[in-house]
Amino acid sequence: MLKKIFGIDSSFTGVMEKLADLVILSVLWIVSSLPVITLAASTSALYYTVVKCIRRGRGTLSREFLGFFRSNWRRGIGVSLCYFFLGALAVLNIRAVGQMETGSGLYVFYKAESLWVGLLFVFLSIYLFPVFSRFEYGIWEGVKMSLLLSVRHIIYSLIMTVIFGGIIFVGLRFFAAILFLPSFWMLILSYLMERIFVKYMKEPKEGEAIPWYWEGTKKFARDEEEEEAE
Repeated sequence: MLKKIFGIDSSFTGVMEKLADLVILSVLWIVSSLPVITLAASTSALYYTVVKCIRRGRGTLSREFLGFFRSNWRRGIGVSLCYFFLGALAVLNIRAVGQMETGSGLYVFYKAESLWVGLLFVFLSIYLFPVFSRFEYGIWEGVKMSLLLSVRHIIYSLIMTVIFGGIIFVGLRFFAAILFLPSFWMLILSYLMERIFVKYMKEPKEGEAIPWYWEGTKKFARDEEEEEAE
């Protein structure tokens, strides 16, 4: 029995290996995010590696993560600066509304507007880095595509927002969890995000090599078609 549980091919061993992989990826993400302006490149590399290595079983963790990071760090700096700029605008907008007189006739309107802007920024925080990891968009095109996807798939977006909030809560409550949570969040996120991406990825033609990210996506496509038919 013990050999079955702790054997090299046992499910327990497989789970522990996955957990170790998640920790390694989280550490790589933390280190590569330290310059701050590399946040977009490191977070996109994290999503890319989680899907390719952990979900698809392709490549090795460090090689895929560092390879993506090295190839995209310049574009990633632009994405990071754009992301921080939009975040600053969202914060300033919310603060400005907070300083308005509550009795003002426009207060309710601007309050709702500030909440919507804040929610859109949360959506952007969820979608932007996976989009950057999968599609060859310019900076503003990537931002627009991220917001478009978040609104078009609003139910998924709200579900991911709730999970994202829970991840942040746990991270703030138990700081040591940062060694695990970043990659764990990307793993959870990928199960919903890949269902969305399959609708927008260019399907390989017959006879062409199938990209790694298309593996397993046929099921998603069929599930979505069945849901729409219902």
